[in-house]
Amino acid sequence: MRDFLARYPLSPFLAALNLFVPYTAGNITQLEPYEIGLVALILLTFAGLLTAILFYVVGTWQRAAICATATIYVLFVLPSAMATPGELGFLGWATLLVAMALVVWLIVQSRRSSDDYRFANIILNSLLIGLLVVPTISIAQRGYHLVGARPSPSELFPDLSGGAAMADGPDIWHFVLDRYAGADTLKAAYGYDNGPFLTELRARGFTVAERAAANYQRTAHSLASTLNLDFLTVFAEHAATMQDDLLPLYRTIKNNRTGRFLHAQGYRLYHFGPWWEPTRHSDLADQHINYLDMPDFLRFTLERSIISHVAALTGLVPGDGRADQCRRIHYQFDELDHLSKEPGRKHVFAHLLLPHPPFVVDAAGRCKSLAEVQSLTRSQNYVAQIGYANTRLVALLDRIAESGRASVIIVQADEGPWPEAFAGDERSLGLDTTNVDWSKADTRQLREKMLILLAIKGAAANDLQLGATATPVNLYRQIFARYFGLDLPPLPDRSFLFQDRGHPYRFIDISDRLR
Repeated sequence: MRDFLARYPLSPFLAALNLFVPYTAGNITQLEPYEIGLVALILLTFAGLLTAILFYVVGTWQRAAICATATIYVLFVLPSAMATPGELGFLGWATLLVAMALVVWLIVQSRRSSDDYRFANIILNSLLIGLLVVPTISIAQRGYHLVGARPSPSELFPDLSGGAAMADGPDIWHFVLDRYAGADTLKAAYGYDNGPFLTELRARGFTVAERAAANYQRTAHSLASTLNLDFLTVFAEHAATMQDDLLPLYRTIKNNRTGRFLHAQGYRLYHFGPWWEPTRHSDLADQHINYLDMPDFLRFTLERSIISHVAALTGLVPGDGRADQCRRIHYQFDELDHLSKEPGRKHVFAHLLLPHPPFVVDAAGRCKSLAEVQSLTRSQNYVAQIGYANTRLVALLDRIAESGRASVIIVQADEGPWPEAFAGDERSLGLDTTNVDWSKADTRQLREKMLILLAIKGAAANDLQLGATATPVNLYRQIFARYFGLDLPPLPDRSFLFQDRGHPYRFIDISDRLR
């Protein structure tokens, strides 16, 4: 064993594994196997190519392994350990440059050296193997349990049946504006009057639910409920086997009842996704429209590397999550504008991370630097993104109307904004949440989190209606009953919390606390 650890260039590959295996172990219930496999392939390939190149530079595999491992840690670990992209500063960049210079010095010294670095390889390989033991065992144990415990989307929510489509059913446009607060919350918590925007919606034929509430407090639960036309009772029934496993929930978003039914009716499905993996792609869509489309785990890995810091400093390459998100917002609205002119029956689902943090645009849509965001209050940044969302959405609704096609349009939030006391790091992508015990939230905090924007417009006047306290679970029930003749009576408008991240299927009914 000692000779094996001394002779073979294991450390670069072990270092690459240590870049993602511990994170995988902690997030095995949220990562799809293909995400893990793609990140593994890219990092291990990079480690192999780097080691091969350095072999030709320094002359032995042992020396190449030491140099490659040092390079990997400087490129992938040191940047994220020092600061988030855009915050590195002079001292941070100086530290990185010194580290890179030391790596270059190590390579030069290795080329000149006659030492085979056998002892250094033994120590480094042993250390890196030791770091992998616990997370690898954890992955194996959880993976073995989870594979057999995951029901399929169609098992959880069987296909809809019955009814008959209209000869030329209406287009269906579904806009999800993530964390768009209800009017009462905007006024009370953010000092913003959203009345003019709601008036614009009504003038265009929308019914607006004045005191609408989300059915659940987080995006995955909320969208799974909306797109599958039901509460998540079935998940509670499987909770003993699924425990904290979120992948079955995520998969019922990617492969949902609504999409399966409309696809069977001959609709062309267009999916506008963000960076967030559960809605980045749909299993059912005929066309995906996204900006810088890559699996979320890969995005996360690259944004922790030096690539994101170079992107934030220069703006010359993608990889700076904030700048990419600003471009994504503009790209999605521009492509929705183009799609409004397309003929043919279509179902358009657009999950827009707006006004969801990070705060990257002002009310006019101009991209904001991190320094500018930090000079403003949280409320100012949030309200600016509300303003931009309103402007772009009203213009888009007018373009859809100009197309002349009969259209059903949903405008909804999946959840409200996080109360400030519970929010995480809202400067960067994917770090804005914390593991909250929602059962301890007070009524004011629950109202901020649960009260949402919700509006609908039918293909003809008065086709579709919403009560003042409507919830999204009945949106497609009403649409499918009205236009396709399905027998789908409305469900009670109820709102639920899951307790915390460790109990995602333990639900508490809080409907009465929101009224």
